[in-house]
Amino acid sequence: MLERGKEITDDYEVHDKQESEPLEYVLSTIKNHVKRITDYVEPDELIIYAGEQFNFRYDLPLPKPYKGNRSGNLRPLHLSKAKEFVRNKYKGSEAVGFEVDDACCIAAYDALRNGDKPIMYRYEKDQDSFNGVTLLLDTAMGFEEKVVPDVGSLNYSKSTVKGDGLMFLAWQWICYDDSDHYCAYDLSKVKFGGKAGFDVLKDCKTEQEILLAVKQQFKTFYPDKFEYTCHKGEKHEADWKLMMDLYFRCARMMRKKNDPLDYRILLDSYRVDID
Repeated sequence: MLERGKEITDDYEVHDKQESEPLEYVLSTIKNHVKRITDYVEPDELIIYAGEQFNFRYDLPLPKPYKGNRSGNLRPLHLSKAKEFVRNKYKGSEAVGFEVDDACCIAAYDALRNGDKPIMYRYEKDQDSFNGVTLLLDTAMGFEEKVVPDVGSLNYSKSTVKGDGLMFLAWQWICYDDSDHYCAYDLSKVKFGGKAGFDVLKDCKTEQEILLAVKQQFKTFYPDKFEYTCHKGEKHEADWKLMMDLYFRCARMMRKKNDPLDYRILLDSYRVDID
């Protein structure tokens, strides 16, 4: 509106409006998209997830509700029918207790543990930290395959941080994910941001160095014990360890059923002391 030389004032009422093409267009797009992928990959097994219930992250004692910034968003008009179609045509499953990203991650690592090659269509940035998994990138030149590295790297450009491997997971861990509505330094008095997180991690060469940097950053964020009120209105006593654990559960996807998502297990695997 400002670009049009107008300003939204109290004189205006704003109403969201949705108009959609016929449902058949949506279902045709889904079928063509899946066919493109399967024609390229020729998989022994096709696994698709559509929809989720009872995502445990909604119950995390975060200062702001997980994905709480989406509550006012309009949902696509054909979303429920599209999910139903995927479940019926492709035997798509629903993620229960966690989110679809967790379910896809679990399926990929189950395949790796069985000696198979999981190829995941790359649909969002969280997958860039699934080390060892092959991502199918949909580029202007066609499909490309990329195996996510272990250590990985970070890139900072135009106020945006991108990356892969443990480096990118670590950045999300000490920084934020706008789409999931969490920020590791929400309750900290330390002035921080995406570029600062990049600077903390950019020179790390090994998994151990990365995890030591993450640990030190949380100790810097929260040097003393403190009390806060979570989005449910409940009071909690916290320290850097609790915050480190809390935001690990936000950033890291489950890699097996009943994955405890305990950051101490990851630190211990690279001989990083948890105290």
